[in-house]
This record gives sequence, C-alpha cells and structure tokens, in this order.
Amino acid sequence: MVIDVINNQNEIKTMLRNNYQNNHLSHAYIFNGEVGVGKKEMALYFAAMMYCKHDEICFECEDCHKIFNEEHLNVYIVKSEGQVIKKEQVLDLQKEFARTSLVDGPRIYIIEDADKLNVQSANSLLKFIEEPTNNNTYAILLTTNIEDILPTIISRCGIINFKSIDKNILVKTLNNQGITENAKLICEFTNNIESAIMLSKDDNFIKTVGLCEEFIKIKDSKSSIIYLQKNINFFDNVDNLKLYLEMLSLIYEGLLKKDMSNFPKIEKDLIEIQERKSNNKIIKELELILELRKKLNSNMSSKNIIINLFVNLY
Repeated sequence: MVIDVINNQNEIKTMLRNNYQNNHLSHAYIFNGEVGVGKKEMALYFAAMMYCKHDEICFECEDCHKIFNEEHLNVYIVKSEGQVIKKEQVLDLQKEFARTSLVDGPRIYIIEDADKLNVQSANSLLKFIEEPTNNNTYAILLTTNIEDILPTIISRCGIINFKSIDKNILVKTLNNQGITENAKLICEFTNNIESAIMLSKDDNFIKTVGLCEEFIKIKDSKSSIIYLQKNINFFDNVDNLKLYLEMLSLIYEGLLKKDMSNFPKIEKDLIEIQERKSNNKIIKELELILELRKKLNSNMSSKNIIINLFVNLY
C-alpha cells in the first residue's frame, strides 16, 4: 500500500533518486501538498533510499522495515502536540542528533505539520537547519500550508510540491486492494488510500450511501415523511447529516453533468429524474442542499435542517 502511494508521485520519486545518485541532494526539503498525497511516505522513502542496499528500494530488508515502521534509530520524526510544535520538541531533536548514533549512516529528521511550528520552535529549527550537528544530516518538513512556515526557513529548503492524486489512479488502487463497492464515491471524500480503505468499512458511510439511494426513490410527501421518521435519529448527528448532504450534493452535481458513475446502483433512477426535471429545477434543489450545508456550521439544529430539506423538496 505504501508502495502504491509512493508510485503515485513517481516524478518526485525519480527526481529524488537521481539527485541522490548524483550527489545533488539538498540538506533540507519542504514537501508541500494536500492531505493524502504521500508526503510522509515519500519522506520515509527518502530515508530508505540512503539505507536500502538494493538499486531500487525493496521495502523488505531490515533497514526498510525499520524505516517504514518508524523504528530506525537514525530517522527521527517530530509530530505536533495539539495545535503546535513546541520549542522543546525541536531542542529534543537537537540533543538527540548531538549524541553519537549507534548506527552508521546519515541522520534524517521529518517534521510533520511543519506549519504548526510556533515562533520559538521555528527560530530554533532555523538555527538547526543552518548549523546541523554534522554534514550528514537531512531535514524534511511536511506541510499542507507552506505559506504558514517562516520565510527564512522556506528560503533555506528545497521546495517539492506534491500533485493531487488522480482519482482514477486512486480508484484503481482501491480496486487492487479488493475494494470495488463505492470505490469511486469514496475517492470524492479522500485522497488518502488508508482513509479510503477505512471509509469502505465505515458503518456510517455505508449507511449514508444506502440512505441516499433510498432518497432518490422517494416519489411523494407521504413516503418522504415515512423516510424521515425512520431515520431522524441518524440525521440528528451533525457528522452523519454533513456526510449525507455532501453525498446528496454529489448526486445533484452528477445529474447536471450527466455523470451517474458515483452511484451505479441507482443509475436508472437518476436518469429518470434527469429526464423528468429541468436543469433549473435540479440547480434550485442543489442550491438548497448547499445552503443547508452552510447552516450546519451555524447554530441551526440538525433536525431543523433535515426537516427544512424535506419540506422544501416535497
């Protein structure tokens, strides 16, 4: 699975490999990109590149195993504590790297969510980037918000921007993992393979898909009332309702684009709606759903939002 994530960023993998083989690596990098595009996996690949004895990373040797399980003594990972990375964490990193390692070879530190460095920790890190304890030290900062990183740190790092994972590739990867049910729909909600696999097994996600499929088959106000009464407790949960409205908006967007592939089980029903309703009607109902999604973040209760939806639609 890690291999699939890394291969989805093949250009970056090849570039790092070529730079390593030609001794052109920077001593510090920022990996910038949205959640789920493989930044951490590539950072671990960077470390494995320096220890795996094979021409291509094997992912199976002792060093690879330790690195990808975050157990290698020369690969240090810093994670945020709550909403910030504290100065003490950076100082601990410096102390660790000042000690003589029990393992020969380069030392790599990976900082997750580097945009969460506060002023004090950022300044401490800047000094460490400028004056590492030895010349065989490499830094990799991971971020989804590079604009929140100290400009002086950015100026001292090589910037690598990760592209979004193509949804078709992600769907194919899920299919290769044996996940075919709702695979395309799942990829509308995440770019992360592990998260996608978790969603495929999530009871609330599966139930919400079923509720959306039932929703499309509602023909009149009487059946809408029965449907609502049956599921009102589920909709009373904000997270459940948010997911439900997001799925409904995808259905309506699919109607406008004439693309039913996210919901193959109800394709015939969607085609029938498309033939029966005008584009203006579909747009109006989509706007209602989007408006209610916004209100979900306000003080309006979940029950009032779902009732509002059905009152206006039926």
